[in-house]
Amino acid sequence: MVSVTRKFTFEAAHRLPEHKGGCARIHGHSYKLEVTIVGEMDDETGMIVDFGDIKKYLKGWIDDNLDHRLILSSKKDESLINAVEKVLPSMKVYVLPFEPTVENMAKYLLNDVFQTLVGDKLEVFKVKLWETENCFAEAIKEGYVNAGCKCS
Repeated sequence: MVSVTRKFTFEAAHRLPEHKGGCARIHGHSYKLEVTIVGEMDDETGMIVDFGDIKKYLKGWIDDNLDHRLILSSKKDESLINAVEKVLPSMKVYVLPFEPTVENMAKYLLNDVFQTLVGDKLEVFKVKLWETENCFAEAIKEGYVNAGCKCS
């Protein structure tokens, strides 16, 4: 099995209402996203998938839903969502059913979004979402071996 990884970037703001520090306030990040796809290499092309195709499958969704958005939780930010929609109707908000931590977002992108976008012939194995230059979360598809550890 061989894997390929494509990087994307996007700008977004969020807040973590349950955070005990400054992250409870609205703040922004320059996110870096790495999407890893596994599969069998095509003998003719020598590739699993063309990197341009990965971009075609995913970049539009990222741009339309996450880039330059305010990412909020439907469970914890209902009043903020309503206020933004009323006072700043041109501001684009992406609402998630959970707190928008980098961990939750990586898991959501892996399990609920990207696999449906790449189709049945490809398999998204891992999503690594960098929130800052030094901090990231990684969601790995269950059942795969990574760095000597079986993911469960």
